[in-house]
Amino acid sequence: MPIPSPQSGENQDAFVNRCMRDSVMTEDFPDAPQRAAVCHQSWRRRKTLDDLELRANPHHDSGTGRFAEGGGSGSDARRSNIRDVAGRLNRREDLLRGGADANRESIIESGGEEGRILVDGIRSYTEEPGAVFRMKEESIRHIHGTRKASPQVVTMMDAINESDEVDIPLYRGMSFSKAAGDKFMSGVKVGGVMDIPMSSWTSDRGEAVRFMRGRKGVMITMEGSKKALNISPLSKFPEDERLSHGRFRISEITKNTRTKTTYIRISQTAVPKLPE
Repeated sequence: MPIPSPQSGENQDAFVNRCMRDSVMTEDFPDAPQRAAVCHQSWRRRKTLDDLELRANPHHDSGTGRFAEGGGSGSDARRSNIRDVAGRLNRREDLLRGGADANRESIIESGGEEGRILVDGIRSYTEEPGAVFRMKEESIRHIHGTRKASPQVVTMMDAINESDEVDIPLYRGMSFSKAAGDKFMSGVKVGGVMDIPMSSWTSDRGEAVRFMRGRKGVMITMEGSKKALNISPLSKFPEDERLSHGRFRISEITKNTRTKTTYIRISQTAVPKLPE
């Protein structure tokens, strides 16, 4: 069953208390600490339009302006170091059994200063209340050149850009109010372009479905080759989680009128060209 989602105007404490008492959650997660972890993750990853700010603009031309075929910022040595760390995370290598704390230490040891900054950024992103929204906002301003982002956010974006491309489908489930959903869909059309800031995706479609609870659910499937950073080895949460961003071409939109759910298929055409 879907995991509860925060309601409009509901603060974190109120939501977690409601989520912990939810009859379905109690049945699905009888262990209280595990149920609490799932509730806190649902708060952190809530998918409202204001929190997400996916911007769809069919008038952009792919691969121009602030977008490029790839590339991070900084010196060649820094980029090489980030590329090595991103490769370890995406391949997972020896990170499968270590657990988040051990994996963080391993990345810091092998990645030096860039590894430490990346670990700090992902720890904040996955654990601190409000960090997802704040870091997403930082990434948008940084790409547009209006304000330089923190070293953590810059390094996370660089790690996405320096990642090897992956071919597996990635999913993002969202839940909107009717008004917010209609506003979002008004700018989306087949053949159009969607600019997406740094945000969470998963290779587990079932996990994405859990975030579609609401009056208007949207499932976005990212197909084809894409740059995405696997942050699961550094997260204390069990779900598969990837970070990606960039410009995406919309290839298909289907709607289920019975469930009021919209399914959107996209493919990545470019990643942000980050300011030096």
